[in-house]
Amino acid sequence: MTIDENQTQEQPASPIDDTAPWPRWRVRLSRLSPYTMDIEEQLVRLYELTIMLTIVPGVMGSIILIIFILFGRPDVGAIAVTLIFGPMIGLAWRDYRRINRQARLFLASQTGE
Repeated sequence: MTIDENQTQEQPASPIDDTAPWPRWRVRLSRLSPYTMDIEEQLVRLYELTIMLTIVPGVMGSIILIIFILFGRPDVGAIAVTLIFGPMIGLAWRDYRRINRQARLFLASQTGE
């Protein structure tokens, strides 16, 4: 595949040498890429996204719980909110911790520590 005159080739945001074992890390880092922007900046953005994935379902769950409390069934509301929004929030934080850990390992391997 060739590059036409209208297409441009992206340059990496951080200097990555060709001998780096990037294909081995590609699976581990999933959504992060050293070619778009610095990994630290991507981790900050992922942290902010995880915070929002905690706040928004938390507010929605609170609204649902309040509605169930108003109708006199807080037990059903608490179970519903826990079953619907609990896994969403928990999986977001688990995914963030996993990607953060793998990114730190990748950065450590790049610096030679």
